Amino acid sequence: MASQEELENLQELLETYRANLYTLEKQRGTFGPTLVPPYIVLQIKQFRQELAQVKQALRDAGVEVDDQLIDSDWSKGSSSAARSSTPAKSPPAQTPPAGSTTMTGPVTINQFHGPIQNSILNISAQLDNVSQNVSSIPHINNEQKDELRALTEELKKRLLQLSSQGQQADAEQISKRLNNTIGELQEEEPDRPYIEKQLASIQKLTDKHEELKPSSEAFFAKVIEALAANDNA
Repeated sequence: MASQEELENLQELLETYRANLYTLEKQRGTFGPTLVPPYIVLQIKQFRQELAQVKQALRDAGVEVDDQLIDSDWSKGSSSAARSSTPAKSPPAQTPPAGSTTMTGPVTINQFHGPIQNSILNISAQLDNVSQNVSSIPHINNEQKDELRALTEELKKRLLQLSSQGQQADAEQISKRLNNTIGELQEEEPDRPYIEKQLASIQKLTDKHEELKPSSEAFFAKVIEALAANDNA
């Protein structure tokens, strides 16, 4: 059974996902139906999938969760959301077999309980925030932003797998520092020493996990590239 702290974390994530969806839907509304940038469509889809998983996890724990309009796809109208107040049940959560160390396919919160489930939610929230904030980084072009988002998605998959294998602490620390890095990089005058300190901390952690090094090193290179663009602006 989920602890009170775990339930509070889930409820906080629910509100975070909804707030992010409101922001993204407003951004989508500024474009014509055929002109919405693909990254906005992708982020909305990802947030809705993860929001649905959080809602189901709360309901499985006996918490009453209201459905809101933002939970459904606005681009398809609100009538279907109004007609259905209870979404289809997700498959029951399953704990991986004892001694399991390798995940095949995407990692989702419904595969786990307790600390691993919370870790997966936290990592997803941190890196979804990174993907969203990449859009606000000044002085780099859209191609560079797309490359950063792609690297973030690759790191997200790797870090979720790492967490599912019992390395929650490292995975969460890396996610947090990636979020801190991009959060500072989107400022008009980013604090270079702070960013370099975050990257050094990330590198120290990723050096322990060979599977993270290619993506993380490519991510570092793009961050340094963005810093250089800012210096030259």
